[in-house]
Amino acid sequence: MPYQRIEEFPENAATFGSSELEALGTVWREKKEELQETGVFQDFLKKLQREWVIETGIIERLYTWDRGITEILIKQGIDAALIAHRGGIRRDEADHIKNIIDDQLSIVEGLFSYIKEEQPLTDFFIRWLQAQFTRYQDAIEASTVDGI
Repeated sequence: MPYQRIEEFPENAATFGSSELEALGTVWREKKEELQETGVFQDFLKKLQREWVIETGIIERLYTWDRGITEILIKQGIDAALIAHRGGIRRDEADHIKNIIDDQLSIVEGLFSYIKEEQPLTDFFIRWLQAQFTRYQDAIEASTVDGI
C-alpha cells in the first residue's frame, strides 16, 4: 500500500455528529460516575482494553485463536500460561504473544494520556508509539512518502 498523508479534519467535521450522541453522552457520564464509586468501572475499562488489544492483534494477524480464548483472557487477564494451555501454543510462542499484548496495552494507556492532555503530541511520543507497536513483531513493512 503506498504511503498517503493523513488529511486534516474538514472544518465542518462537527456536523457529522448526531444529536442523539449528546443525550447518550449525558447518560454515559452519569452511569460512569455511579460505577466509579464501586470500582466496577475500572474493572470494566481493564476488560475493554484487553479486548481492544487482543482483537487488534488478531486483525493484524499477529496470532490467531478462537473467541473462547479471547474471552478467557479478557476475564482473567493476559497470562502466557493461559495462552499456551487454552490455545494449544508452545510456551515460548505464548510468552511472545503476551509481550505483544502487554505492549499494546501500554500503547492504549499512552493514547489515553494524550487524550486526557497529560501527554503532548510530539515526534518523540509518535516514535515511542511506533516502537511499542513493533517491539516484538518479527517483521515490519513500511514505506516513505517517496515509496521507498
